[in-house]
Amino acid sequence: MHAASVAALVAAWITCNTAVSAGALRPVEASGLPVQKLPPGKVAEMVQRYQLWEVMFNKGRGYSDRTTSDDLAWAESDFLRDYMLCYYVSLDTYWLDKIVAHFDRMTANLADPEGDGYLAWRTKRYSVGIARAAGEGGVGDVEIAPALQRQEATGDGGRITGHAYSIAFTSSDQFEVRDETEHKLIATRVYRSPQEVTEVPGAAFTLKGAAKTGARFAIHTTPPEACEYQVHDGMVTYPIAQFIEVVYNDPALHNLYMKKAEAYAALLAKQFFEKWEKTWLALPDGSGLYKFTGNATQRFPDTSLPHNQYLALARTWLVLQAVPGLDLAEAYRDRSARMTEHFKKHLRLDGTAYVWNYWDPLPHENVSRHVEDSSHGAIDVGFAVEARKRGVVFTEEDLRRFASTYVDVMWNGDKTHPRFGATVNTNKGDKLPAHDWILLAESDPRVWDLAWAAFASDAGAPTMAPSIAYVYHSLAGVSESERAECRESTGKVLEMLENAAAGPLNAGFEVGIAGSNAVAGWRLTTWSPDRGGEAKCVARAYKGWQAIALIGGGPDVNVVAVCMDRIPVAGKTTCLLKAHYQTVGTPRPLMSLLGYDAQGGRVQYTDSPGFEGSSDWREARWRVEIEDGVASVEVLLRNVGPGTVYWDEFQLVIE
Repeated sequence: MHAASVAALVAAWITCNTAVSAGALRPVEASGLPVQKLPPGKVAEMVQRYQLWEVMFNKGRGYSDRTTSDDLAWAESDFLRDYMLCYYVSLDTYWLDKIVAHFDRMTANLADPEGDGYLAWRTKRYSVGIARAAGEGGVGDVEIAPALQRQEATGDGGRITGHAYSIAFTSSDQFEVRDETEHKLIATRVYRSPQEVTEVPGAAFTLKGAAKTGARFAIHTTPPEACEYQVHDGMVTYPIAQFIEVVYNDPALHNLYMKKAEAYAALLAKQFFEKWEKTWLALPDGSGLYKFTGNATQRFPDTSLPHNQYLALARTWLVLQAVPGLDLAEAYRDRSARMTEHFKKHLRLDGTAYVWNYWDPLPHENVSRHVEDSSHGAIDVGFAVEARKRGVVFTEEDLRRFASTYVDVMWNGDKTHPRFGATVNTNKGDKLPAHDWILLAESDPRVWDLAWAAFASDAGAPTMAPSIAYVYHSLAGVSESERAECRESTGKVLEMLENAAAGPLNAGFEVGIAGSNAVAGWRLTTWSPDRGGEAKCVARAYKGWQAIALIGGGPDVNVVAVCMDRIPVAGKTTCLLKAHYQTVGTPRPLMSLLGYDAQGGRVQYTDSPGFEGSSDWREARWRVEIEDGVASVEVLLRNVGPGTVYWDEFQLVIE
């Protein structure tokens, strides 16, 4: 299928408009398990922390502009999942709009280079390059090994070209290596048995035995190809299925999102469910699972998938089978139930805990078994939680057994800084609580206690906040007033984004981070050397209601406010930096500009002259030349003297 027709096909599925408003979904009922009540406003604070962090990360785009399936699955899917978690907690349609913006950006990169009518994302990351060697005609006693090599794309296999090569003996003690595709001589070598040949890119062969003039070996290579993976599709489409379910079930959302939900449902049915049916394997016991594709450069072509890889997509089908009115509901139900059965039969009970393997290949498949690791195991557990929620195979007792695995087996016993084992049968390791494991708190409150301890010990890390907020919501519920606080924060964020159209985010420092003295978009900190310095936001401003204070507590002072939003620049140019400032004591206010090349390496570091102290607000202005090779700039407001500098209303103008 041509690129233009693919783009038209995608556009036909996903074109419609949405807007931000406050829809209403019936709240999920709290489980009623014993959990300590959080102070009023704490959940809203967690959601806001994440919201502000997310806006600063790649300008709110997450990894949705990536084009390979592995980047989308292992990076972007976290954003999509967190958006849905924040929606469940807040009922703020800001998060549904984020889903739409991201998924539309991603689907624009779906392609069909094979022309089989199915769109996909792909990656070469897990593929192999192949090199085959065989003698041509009489080669005498000389042998070549190995006859077949499969090298991973992330190693030497990535150098395999797809060319044809030859090794030909011009005498009994000399041979040539040629690239037959490009008709050129690569090397002439002296032969001494055994002899290693490394001139074929990405491959290494050993020649052994007595050679003769005219002996010749042909080498055919296949480069790693971009392959499709069910696990990647499953990680991405699971939160999209949740979006579809939310919209279909809530009439208040229909006007805003139903066209999108219908388009996404059609996309998932055709390009994901129907496409993967070609790899479906029904087993004699009534269960089933997917297989890897037959692409020769797959690591395990046509082999049954490891548990996490088929369960990732099964989780999407679990959600869609419950959406009313979908044509494929029965098919989704059948496939998800069969995969659930297949997984459950491979669980082993060790005391009160489940243990299982990463992969249980079919009897005829030559694949080794090992115990599941905690990262891939999170997908397995997340699937089991979803299956229990949907009433498919797994029971509440099953979830308590998974919780026992997590707490009784994998936990290291530290109640303040809990960590978890690297595999599901040990506590040896240093793994932080992962989202899908935390969901087990709905079946065992001990999981919540450990998750909250880890969250608190990490100063409320924003990346963990959506999971913690969602699980608390499912355990204890969230009030309507708390949801209103979440939506109020959204209004401030949208205003901040609108005001930052031509410069850094939050340049007036008006948007703070709840529960802290920090401001969104700026890192307030100290650089070495510094003794007694402090940076914080304060209710003292040139304009608005707050500014930042860089407080030097002694003679060795290096207090900074770093703008986290790098500003792109094109070619050698000039920047004008402006801000209002006020001083108390004898500080030394100045600015710094750091320039980065296209790869993110720092190539410029320039300080302004120091600005004169002033008890009244005054404007600091600094014009700086941008050096060749700089693609983006980062700015710092600073104090390198004892006393306090108040900064407000920063501006950066590219001239």
